[in-house]
Amino acid sequence: MIIKIKLGDIAVDVVQKDIKNIHLSIYPPPAGRRVSAPLRINIDTIRVDPSAGSHSQRPFH
Repeated sequence: MIIKIKLGDIAVDVVQKDIKNIHLSIYPPPAGRRVSAPLRINIDTIRVDPSAGSHSQRPFH
């Protein structure tokens, strides 16, 4: 089942599958963006703002 969510002004399709990790796919228009997520993850967890997390963000070198 595909669930459509909005992250700010970006539309994202969320597909929950029997997988271990979250995968983000970006496709050329008109396909857009897709997140594949494990079945155990709640859809509200996927909506959370990643900048609000407790993990420190390091710049790429």
